[in-house]
Amino acid sequence: MLGIHPSQVSRICAGQFQRMTGNAFRVCKFAYQVEAKVLAGRARRGLANDLEGKLAQLLLVSPEAALAVGGLVDALLNVPRADVSVPGA
Repeated sequence: MLGIHPSQVSRICAGQFQRMTGNAFRVCKFAYQVEAKVLAGRARRGLANDLEGKLAQLLLVSPEAALAVGGLVDALLNVPRADVSVPGA
């Protein structure tokens, strides 16, 4: 992806470079960007799982409130409102 020969990337990853310039800098910067994206993705998944659990709990306690929160989320996303019927209610 960086246009650097794989053997040179391997040497850089093994710490076999003199100065943090040129290709060594490019490889390290790229690795940092990849790591940041991976960590951000993990954080988003964790947050989504937490939110899903809270919404499931709210649905059990108060289906009407859960529907209101769903409507709020739809409004924030600017999407048409989903079917608001509550099964078993």
